[in-house]
Amino acid sequence: MSAFSTAEQRALLEGGHWFTLPFPPSTNTYYRKFRNRMVISAGGRKYKEWVRALLAHVPGLPLPGRVQLAVELYPPDRRRRDLDNFCGKALLDALKGVAFGDDSEVFLLAGEWGVTPEGELMVVKDGRLEVHLQRLENKKNNDSQKEHRQDLPGR
Repeated sequence: MSAFSTAEQRALLEGGHWFTLPFPPSTNTYYRKFRNRMVISAGGRKYKEWVRALLAHVPGLPLPGRVQLAVELYPPDRRRRDLDNFCGKALLDALKGVAFGDDSEVFLLAGEWGVTPEGELMVVKDGRLEVHLQRLENKKNNDSQKEHRQDLPGR
């Protein structure tokens, strides 16, 4: 079961690139302090290399301009995790330059945990991410932003 299951949401996800990636390190372990500076940890560097190797020869990448990412996360075990620690910095850094030019070009980022039809968290061996990457057209981007602003409280 997916939060991206309505016809309208699925229509947004048509086209673009679909790929499976390894489960990322947590943002909490992505950085390490070294000689009084914050640097990407060994695990973070390994993840970036792994993702770049998987996507290096995908035709049509990197996408130019603004993009949107939809990510379903399937953790390797049932430990409690914060969603934003796993579909944020490590993933965007790994995709930067290989899937899109720069992470500042990601205008829409949606993430959700993968669940079973019964609504239980779906755990898979070693964990994985199912990622959909799509270029945003300017008109579509502007209309999408207007719709989201109208949905905000106080509007």
